[in-house]
Amino acid sequence: MAVEEINAAGGINGKTINLVIEDTGSEQTGAINAYNRVVAAKPIAIMDTTLSAFVAAQLDIIKENAIPALTGASSANLTENNSGWLFRIRTTDGVMAKAAAQYAMKGFGEGKKIGLIYANDEYGKGWKAVTDAAFQEAGQTLVAEEAAGVDDKDLSAQLLKMQQAGAEVVISGNQPTVQALLMKQAKQLGMTYQLLISPAGVLPTTLKLMTADETEGVYGLQSAVPTLAEHSKEWAAKYKAKFNMEADSSAGEYYDGVMMVADAIKAGADTPQAVADFLWKIKDRKGMGNTWTFAPNGDGGRQAMILKIENLQLVPVETLVIQ
Repeated sequence: MAVEEINAAGGINGKTINLVIEDTGSEQTGAINAYNRVVAAKPIAIMDTTLSAFVAAQLDIIKENAIPALTGASSANLTENNSGWLFRIRTTDGVMAKAAAQYAMKGFGEGKKIGLIYANDEYGKGWKAVTDAAFQEAGQTLVAEEAAGVDDKDLSAQLLKMQQAGAEVVISGNQPTVQALLMKQAKQLGMTYQLLISPAGVLPTTLKLMTADETEGVYGLQSAVPTLAEHSKEWAAKYKAKFNMEADSSAGEYYDGVMMVADAIKAGADTPQAVADFLWKIKDRKGMGNTWTFAPNGDGGRQAMILKIENLQLVPVETLVIQ
């Protein structure tokens, strides 16, 4: 969509953008091969996969090829030892999990007993590490922590353990299908605690799996919701008209990423290094998917929206900016 808009307006400095697309095949080796095929086209920048495990597999070749790679992958550890070529166009899981912990401790009233259900994978373990650290720093102890398998079909044991431990708020850091199952079963079992779920649980595709009753009153986090922000509503409507689906945070983030690269080229960047230099200087740029300032490690977003689900719609509650 971004490329079509740029080219329809005459391109950049009289030249159109050529978008080269390669498929990862939904597996790590494929992600490496796809990256190498894109590199063979000698791009000035790469809009990379949004799956953290795939980006982790590419880190060495991203460094070796020295081309800006913009990714919506959220795993906090991707940018821990950044080579200077990876730019995260999303709010990292580290920020999101910290925001969840902060809101759980204060947003529902101070002194609540809090539990955690986390995915037994890299994503969930990252959430566990960050939330554990946030509670330890605050001098508060989680009353229960339970892991959930990414292919689990029954979460009743984990949900009941939260109740038995006296949890009043339960944070869930899980993948979309597990989040959907967790919300459904929590309602079926009559759980009385407040659910606060990670971004995967409030994606439009996840909510389509749910009924209004199953999600009513659940709280969630997201880096941005383009359909809700005044400055991005018009863009989100165009996106829906074009693709027949709601514009989520990823849609806004990747659109913003292309536009940032385009602005670098407009400003005279004609090499990957020059594009990288431009991106490092971006400060407080308001986009469709976030507000962008690239930290020294390459993390671009610091925004975390707290949302409440009402009648399958997301209602903004509070926006946190985590430093």
